[in-house]
Order: sequence, then C-alpha cells, then structure tokens
Amino acid sequence: MPRPVRAGVTAVLAVALAGVVGTGLAVATGQDLQGIPALDRLTPGAWVEVDGRSVRVPRPEPSDGRVRPAVAVTTTGVHAFLHTADDGAPVGYDPCRPVPYVVRPDGAPSFGPAVLEEAVAVVEDATGLDLVDVGTTDEPPAADRPLIQPDRYGTGWAPVLVAWSDEDESDELAG
Repeated sequence: MPRPVRAGVTAVLAVALAGVVGTGLAVATGQDLQGIPALDRLTPGAWVEVDGRSVRVPRPEPSDGRVRPAVAVTTTGVHAFLHTADDGAPVGYDPCRPVPYVVRPDGAPSFGPAVLEEAVAVVEDATGLDLVDVGTTDEPPAADRPLIQPDRYGTGWAPVLVAWSDEDESDELAG
C-alpha cells in the first residue's frame, strides 16, 4: 500500500516547480534575472517593456496613504499627457509615494539651484506629489529616455531627470 505524501514535501515540490517554471518563462521571454533574489522571482512583480523586452521592476512598498494633501483636479487649459494607457487614460505618479528626481548640474546657471527649488515647490503644490532630490547624475536629457536604467540607477524605475540643456544637445529645444 503506498504511503501518503506529506504536506511539507508537497509544498517544497510546489515551490521548486514554481521556481523552475518561473525561471524558464523568464529566460524564454528574455528576462534578465541577475540581481533578482530567488524569493522575488517567485512573487508577483510588475513588468514593463524596455527596448522590446519585458523587464521586471520591484513592487512598491506598502503605503499608509498620500504623502502630501490632495489638490483640486482641474481639466481646463491646454495640456497633453506624456504617457497614456491603452485606453487613453493618462499615466501618472502615485501620490502615496515620494517621486525621486536627479539633477544633471552641467550647464546650470549660478541661480539654477534657486530656480529648481522654486519649481519643485510649485509642482508639489500643483500636483500633491512629494518630489525628493536623490542626487546628481551625468545622464544627458533625451526625449526617448529609458524608464529603467539598471546600469545607472539600479533595478527600479529611473528617477525623474532634471537637466540644463540647449538646442545643441537637445533637438527638441531648437527654435
């Protein structure tokens, strides 16, 4: 008569199988698993497409709610959205988490830091977002800037880039 399989053995086998299947799917779809702890590979994650391949980004930490007070939403005036979802809805930042930004100081005028400080305050007041300076960078501005840059910023989303530039460096500024 066969012996019953214990629940613990079944659970271990299920986890091992999930790891093998998950790793196999990741490799088959071109995922880069370097730097992702084994346990994270087995937990749900967010995936985005970068340069034609899927890239896993960390799930955000749980939040206790909005970081700053909410602001009134208006829909008047000329505006456009940089990114939209498939249904046309705008993609925005989560007001329950700080929004990190980096500054490329090259080419900044002497009054640049004061202008930036004021601009950050205006954006925070207008949006209800909490913008957090996380340092400087040498990253040049680009209209098609990658959302994830593991070599420069690690495995998560690239911070917002604030850069001083001109039409010689950025065609978008010509005219």
